[in-house]
Amino acid sequence: MDRTRKLMQGVAASVSLLGMQDARSQTAPPQPGSPAPVESPAPIDAKVRRAMEAIHQALETATIERAKTLDELARTLPEFSKRTLEEAVQRLLADGRLRRSGDGSESPYRYYERASGGG
Repeated sequence: MDRTRKLMQGVAASVSLLGMQDARSQTAPPQPGSPAPVESPAPIDAKVRRAMEAIHQALETATIERAKTLDELARTLPEFSKRTLEEAVQRLLADGRLRRSGDGSESPYRYYERASGGG
């Protein structure tokens, strides 16, 4: 019982330090009829967008057997930095437009188009 009282005192102290308005705004349910907050995705840099399209074209017919590593993509697409290609690959994976094989440690990840099938 004493532990519970101490815990509640700590919570009350924290709420008073944050201010009651801040605490309510973080925990209050949305009002009926109000739209739910939607997180907007981070904007895609123009270079990354071009790299995404170039990767799509480079892997258009790649099956799991003909999948390419990031280094192979960098050699195929020298106009893009490796950092730009990495970001483009991550976005394509997140969008479900690209698949990945390999474990990333003993053998490097290899990428191929989702539409091409395989694994």
